[in-house]
Order: sequence, then structure tokens, then C-alpha cells
Amino acid sequence: MHLPLYPNLNVHLRSDFTPDLIHDLTFSKLDLALVANPGANRKLITTKVSESPLYVVLPETSSLASKGSVTLSDLSDERWILFERKAHPDMTTLSCGGQRRKKLSFVVDKRC
Repeated sequence: MHLPLYPNLNVHLRSDFTPDLIHDLTFSKLDLALVANPGANRKLITTKVSESPLYVVLPETSSLASKGSVTLSDLSDERWILFERKAHPDMTTLSCGGQRRKKLSFVVDKRC
């Protein structure tokens, strides 16, 4: 990538799982990474650059589809399909023991 205003800056783009990016930052293999949720790490400084809602995809026939948002309690009887833990550790934690965090809510997007 060439940025004319910064001719001496070298930018190399790469995509990887958050834990791998955090590992590489910790061991100085990377200078910067954009990740969904880095978790607590005393060796790193984090700055939130954006915030996005978390979406639930439901069939039109679901009783939850008519709600504007749903909570973890609402989803307790639903079947979840998730990425493996390495891809999104926080979602795996929520699905396995997330009932402790009942205040979390999801946006129901009717455009899908």
C-alpha cells in the first residue's frame, strides 16, 4: 500500500484470528492490529475506534423476529451456530456461560 502523504510508511495488511494477532503484538512481530475484542493484556494499550451492534439472524417464523432486540435470556432455548473459539473467543464464552451476562442485547435486523 502506498500513501503519498507518508512516503516512508510501510503498511502490510494481513488477516488473522484475534489471539494470533495479540500474540504477535506482544512479541513485537506487529506494530498495530485492529481486532474485535482484545481482552485485558497489561503489555498492550488499546483504544476503541468504533462500536458495532451484534446481530442475531432468525427465521421469519421465529417468535423473536418481531422484537427490535433480544437478550441472552430470550435466546436460551435457541440453537446457536458459532465460529470456533479461536475465531471469536468472546462469543464462545457467551454461548457456554453467558447467562451470567443477561444485560447483553442483540439487534434483530429485518433486512436479511
